Amino acid sequence: MSGPSDIFNNEKKYKIFEDVPYGDHELQKIDIVIPRKAQKQADLYVRIHGGAWIGGDKSDVTESLEPFVKKRNMIGANFNYRLLKDGNYDVDCSCIMDDIHAAMKKTVEICKKEGYELKKAVLEGESAGAHVALMYAYKFKDESPVDIVLVYSDCGPTDMNDDAYFNPPIEISRKDMLMLKSLLIGKELTYESMKEPENVDMLKTVSPVTYVTKDVPPTILNSCGKDVLVPVSNAVTLEKALEENGVDHYYDCFDNSKHCRRDKADRKKVKVFEKKFKQMTDKYVCGKDR
Repeated sequence: MSGPSDIFNNEKKYKIFEDVPYGDHELQKIDIVIPRKAQKQADLYVRIHGGAWIGGDKSDVTESLEPFVKKRNMIGANFNYRLLKDGNYDVDCSCIMDDIHAAMKKTVEICKKEGYELKKAVLEGESAGAHVALMYAYKFKDESPVDIVLVYSDCGPTDMNDDAYFNPPIEISRKDMLMLKSLLIGKELTYESMKEPENVDMLKTVSPVTYVTKDVPPTILNSCGKDVLVPVSNAVTLEKALEENGVDHYYDCFDNSKHCRRDKADRKKVKVFEKKFKQMTDKYVCGKDR
């Protein structure tokens, strides 16, 4: 079962598909939940799990589907994807992108068989999952089988060339950070070689900010002031790029919060953020043309 959420335990209200394979690898599986009240021309909400690209599971984020599936009657989907593995360069960021693309196509296929045409999609992720969501929404915007109209990044890495990854308050060791960057590009890096032009360019290819144009989907993003895993400067860099390209977006930093968490001291900011999130979702997913 996909976690504590009751949406995967109520077949009277939902059509449920769990652990559906979209490839041959054991991790290439998806969960889909279709509200029986969903319109035949339906919208899709996709939640992508985090875990530093080396861990995590779709079951970790099942509860995040509920506001969209229950309140908006959107079709919800969770994706697993192949994970990076220390010392093994067979899987890199491009493989993860291929998995998300295949998972999107499989979701469309299943929904079509059930009589639903997917019109619009919202992608959301936290931490590494936010990086994956942003990368797909920006780089694959023209290839996606569903029109991605909104993407939300909760503390997602956006710029893998950011020097702040090696400075306080970041607490990831230099060794581990170099390992993650190396696995993402499929090439072993050292602290010195990371600055070589060829490797800088390779790290750009796995940085969502690289793919920002005026045509990328509207974006919601946040950072946390006490984040020890992803520098706040990553979100600032992405926000600047979105602003320069005239992309509709909303950004805020929860100054007192830790990575993907919400501290009580930030409750006012969080409430404002949640209100803005709802407004943008209403604008792009539940508009008059739906």
